[in-house]
Amino acid sequence: MKRKIIITFLCLIMGLSIVACGNKDSTTPSTEKATATESVTETTTETVAEISTENINTEKSTEQPANDDYPDNNPQHQKAWDNFKENWNESDYGTTTKGKVQNDFPYYGPTGYDPYGTILQERTTDKGFTVMYDTNTGRVYYSGMTMPDGSLYGDSKSDDVLVQYELDNNLNSVYDLTYSQMQELLGTYSGD
Repeated sequence: MKRKIIITFLCLIMGLSIVACGNKDSTTPSTEKATATESVTETTTETVAEISTENINTEKSTEQPANDDYPDNNPQHQKAWDNFKENWNESDYGTTTKGKVQNDFPYYGPTGYDPYGTILQERTTDKGFTVMYDTNTGRVYYSGMTMPDGSLYGDSKSDDVLVQYELDNNLNSVYDLTYSQMQELLGTYSGD
């Protein structure tokens, strides 16, 4: 096996040197050199493809959940995911969050949820406001809400309405609003 690898490696080097040096007589290319170059190119392409596939498989294996609850195996993501699950349910808004501001809540960073940006998608409510929709769970996130990826969702048009409501009703922040008040102000999105 070692001998085969060494021979393949030497052929690869020779083929690359043929390509790099070119043909002495540039007007009449040699068929032998073209064949050697083609086989080296094919071998190189196959090797690169194998290496690329190995790298992709390695990357994907680190993204597999540690268990059914966590988005991936990263301990920092797991800590942030626990924080999200504990503090950021629809029922928490306006109840356990009431009277608080963003700095009152710990921030643990990204959770590892939706690493490819395909699960959380913007949608429009029946009142024309933009929300973030979780295609896995069917949950809708309004402006000012913490999303499962650990980020805070924001939409300026929605913010204008929410801030005006806060001012009109002597509320402290978006955390004083209940989820049902957000639905009433910004509309609902019933899913795909």
